[in-house]
Amino acid sequence: MTGHHILLVEDDAAISEMFALAFTEGGYLIDVAATVAEAQAALDRSRYALVIVDWRLPDGNGRHIADRAANEGAETILLTGYVHVMPFGQMDRHQIVPKPVRPSELLAIVERRLARTPAD
Repeated sequence: MTGHHILLVEDDAAISEMFALAFTEGGYLIDVAATVAEAQAALDRSRYALVIVDWRLPDGNGRHIADRAANEGAETILLTGYVHVMPFGQMDRHQIVPKPVRPSELLAIVERRLARTPAD
């Protein structure tokens, strides 16, 4: 088991469940949130090695969650189906992954991002 703790912030329940299963099978500890408010509460409770967040959430912009997580030392990934409308230059500190993305592809990205990060 990797021991790395991941927060997944995704408002589509089917996508969230699919990714969470892939990460769990990959040996990661996973928490799931569906909104900015839920993600803020999760960040208040726990420390994460990596935060994966959808750019567009029902109650706000996922970038704010990614910014907070990065400020707290986490690796960050922003998922979006809207790469073409993302503000230029404001996303430089986060890895951008276009949707749709297969769970196996996202898992490979996560493994590369966490390869040099010590487990929690």
